[in-house]
Amino acid sequence: MEMLRRVIALKLASVVMLTSFGVMPVLAQSNYITCGSNNNNYNYCRVNTGNNVRLERKLSFSSCNYGYDWGYDGRGIWVNNGCRAEFSYGGSSGKTAAIAGTAVLGGLVLAAAIAAKRKKDAEKKSEEEESSNNDNWDSGHEYVPSYLVGVFRGWNPNLNAYSDLTVGPSGVISIRNSNGRYENGRYDNGFIRLPWGRYEVERDGDGFMARQSDGTAYSYVRIR
Repeated sequence: MEMLRRVIALKLASVVMLTSFGVMPVLAQSNYITCGSNNNNYNYCRVNTGNNVRLERKLSFSSCNYGYDWGYDGRGIWVNNGCRAEFSYGGSSGKTAAIAGTAVLGGLVLAAAIAAKRKKDAEKKSEEEESSNNDNWDSGHEYVPSYLVGVFRGWNPNLNAYSDLTVGPSGVISIRNSNGRYENGRYDNGFIRLPWGRYEVERDGDGFMARQSDGTAYSYVRIR
């Protein structure tokens, strides 16, 4: 019985000491925003998403398919093709940041020291990311130049017809073909990858020029 009382007392001491160090379970809270594509136009809603976004409720008759009609990056949520919806962002799915205590005082001190170091490292990383985002935002997303974000129309050699390309700040490219079929592509470090090839891009007036290694080039004109 005496041993049982000692075990219980040590466990209670663990809880008290962890609380005194400020190491408590934390549940992150989500935020909500309504973002809509008016008249089927591309729209970018700036919020600090924490790279965690979920479509909670579709509010439009138009489809809201991820990667085609909506997407996100760390700085906001984009919608297109008439999609309008309510999104949750930030927060988590219920993860906790609790550190379990031990029955030995040395273990408790070590756990508290680890928690303090992790908190300091996380704050430093957050400050560095925020600084990086601020430095790159004026010229567009840190991966995609601002002149390349929007909706453009150009030639699709696979179909011998024009296609509309929607380039999002995250680098996702949604392609709407003249036959009504959708495809997708991606921007990657100065190049765009499309179903009909990989092209180096450069600014051309209000649009851009896509050029293959063999010299074949296609002009894409901004329409929105």
